[in-house]
Amino acid sequence: MKELLSKKFKKVNKTLEVRDKKEQEKAVYLLSFLLPLIMMVAILISKHVFPFGDKCILRTDFYHQYLPFHAELNNKLRNFESLFYTFKVGLGTNFITLLAYYLASPFNIILLLVSENYVLEYITVMVVLKIALAGFTMSYYLVKRYNTSSFVVIFFAIFYAMSGYIGAYYWNVMWLDNIVLFPLLIYGFENIQNGKKPFLYIITLGLSILCNYYIGTITCFFFVVYFIFYNVLKEKKPKEIGINFIKTGIYSAMGVMLSAILLIPVFYAFKTTASSDSTFPKNAREYFTIIEAIGRHLPFTTIENGIENIINAMKTIGINYSEGVISHDEQKGKYGPYIQSQRKEIYDCFAKHMIANDMAYPCFCSAEELDNLRKEQREKKDRIGYY
Repeated sequence: MKELLSKKFKKVNKTLEVRDKKEQEKAVYLLSFLLPLIMMVAILISKHVFPFGDKCILRTDFYHQYLPFHAELNNKLRNFESLFYTFKVGLGTNFITLLAYYLASPFNIILLLVSENYVLEYITVMVVLKIALAGFTMSYYLVKRYNTSSFVVIFFAIFYAMSGYIGAYYWNVMWLDNIVLFPLLIYGFENIQNGKKPFLYIITLGLSILCNYYIGTITCFFFVVYFIFYNVLKEKKPKEIGINFIKTGIYSAMGVMLSAILLIPVFYAFKTTASSDSTFPKNAREYFTIIEAIGRHLPFTTIENGIENIINAMKTIGINYSEGVISHDEQKGKYGPYIQSQRKEIYDCFAKHMIANDMAYPCFCSAEELDNLRKEQREKKDRIGYY
């Protein structure tokens, strides 16, 4: 009787432990999603990004390309227009190539429900949401990979979601889908190496390439290297490595074929462009050593700017200018300085000259008047500015 009760007690206790573990896993997943989300909202608040201020997250290509492309996709989806061509870029261009690189995220189907006046707000939400999802997928990988529900997982999920890469490239919104998928892709890849089902790897690889073939291709190169390291570190036998190699190759091909529905039309579209006859460079050139590359990721490191690259590029195409910037710290010519940020005094002088000759005038509006103007423009969805 005692033995029977003891067995019953152990069984119940084990069941409760399993339930507790599952509940803790759910808490880990939820917090790994919510904490990066809260951090991103806090950043938007601190930077006065709309709706917490009058600024936005757009910068460089995000402003000049990605927002207009999303606006055009929004217009096409809501008006059921063709996704193969657009007349709103230059005199008209093939839209499927733009779609494949910039707009293939599955999230963008939501643009069907978004008014044309709120495309910027949609993109802002997507950036925050994808970063939070990156935390969730990383926590899922760590929980499954190491069979743990420890709350320590949350810290590593946050480290991934709020990494320096995200900080530097968040504005490449079309790359963020690949960041979300990457932990799932690694987990699926490791399942194959351990003889488990391949479906997760096939589906996530196909989605990764479909969402953005550029980052998807880089991911494929990563797995070539990771295959070698993983099998060697796991001390797999040559026969096992050979079998894993064949299986990984087959399943990778299946993943690539999933994305073929978009890649094949894009391939033929690219063949009609001016760059279709470009050849692969025959000579390799080193721009910096591996030690310098590692050093760039260390704190308190001064990164060189792009001046030397601009100068070398101009020399390569035969442009030898008579005056201007000739190195990082040298300029030649009698009308310098030639770096725009160093020409403030010159610009101030010409601004005063224009005002003196009634060619321009200073703004006499108070800060309060300008704030009210911006508020009114935001309410009307007009372009923010004094004009």
